[in-house]
Amino acid sequence: MVISFIYILGNILIGLGCLFVLSSIAGFVKFRDPFKMMHVGGVADLAGMPLIILGCGIIFITRGNYDAFFKILFIIIITYITSPIGTNAISESASRMYGYQFLKNKDDNSDSKE
Repeated sequence: MVISFIYILGNILIGLGCLFVLSSIAGFVKFRDPFKMMHVGGVADLAGMPLIILGCGIIFITRGNYDAFFKILFIIIITYITSPIGTNAISESASRMYGYQFLKNKDDNSDSKE
């Protein structure tokens, strides 16, 4: 009974992670601004991926593989540490490469009133 509940919880977490990843894919299609695209990429990176991996780790626990669960937790922690650093580097290079010229484009899906 408890094992089946934990198995169902793992599958729910995997499903929620997939929804976050699908929503970020829709954001990539909608937005053309590099900074907005980095934002929706962060949703997949910091919400979708850890939920999917955590759901897989919970399913590993139901099969008695506790060692893999702790490795998965380590992967999630490393992702949360390194992802903002990578996003900052990408945004800094996009800012230097493009400047702010793409924000002035009227064909963009920007919400700002200029």
